[in-house]
Amino acid sequence: MLGVVLSPDDLARMPLFAQLTSESRSTLAGRLTVEEFTPGQQMVAQGESGFSVFVIADGRAVATQHDKHLGYLGVGDYFGETAVLTGDGLRTATVTAVTPVVAWVMFGATFTALQHSEPQVATELQRVMNERLGDRSW
Repeated sequence: MLGVVLSPDDLARMPLFAQLTSESRSTLAGRLTVEEFTPGQQMVAQGESGFSVFVIADGRAVATQHDKHLGYLGVGDYFGETAVLTGDGLRTATVTAVTPVVAWVMFGATFTALQHSEPQVATELQRVMNERLGDRSW
């Protein structure tokens, strides 16, 4: 969705960003892009390169690994953080839109830039994502 500008309040509605300060959310809001996916469209594919985190703002998706159903993802859920945090860059699962999906995307380059320009924002996001990594087997 070209031209969509996210606000700090938009980010506050999502668990990944809710713990950030208002100032940090303001900084990050202008650095996220918005993408739309149609039902059946792959958002990411297992084994492919990828260096971005997706946060589902609207809709529902399904995650699979080696054709095994891992679970459904909905508003507030996110995926792709492994590629950003580990630098591995390979997707560990396929995520496919089940309904129309609107996703906010943070590219790895954005995260790297934040580490330099806004280290407190990057540190907060990394802490939240690291906590989530321990909760997920994929």
